[in-house]
Amino acid sequence: MTLIANINLMGDNVVLTQSDMHPSNFGVAPDGRPVIFDAATIQALPETLADFTLLKTTDFARAVSAYVFNPVEMEVLLASANFTSLAEVRIYLSRGDDNLGKFNLACFLLGADTLGPSFFS
Repeated sequence: MTLIANINLMGDNVVLTQSDMHPSNFGVAPDGRPVIFDAATIQALPETLADFTLLKTTDFARAVSAYVFNPVEMEVLLASANFTSLAEVRIYLSRGDDNLGKFNLACFLLGADTLGPSFFS
């Protein structure tokens, strides 16, 4: 397994975001205000994870990101160590690779030490 740099979410603001970035979950009210549907998938996330969702997941999310970030902000975020590591984690998870283990993945994302199997016995 490739070593992945620690992800640092310390100091991140927690933001509410639509975690299901699909066009059917967004609309525009008659007065021009944005509307977000499917409230069950609105989550509070550290800002880094919300930004990663916009910039590195679906084509729709990337299209939305063009309205959220200016090109310089996008470049800085995409070059960050956090984004590089999150992209690696996403590859492991999309392959169904259990080498990280769910508990150890949570520790990794939160910057805590991982716990061995003996902790659970």
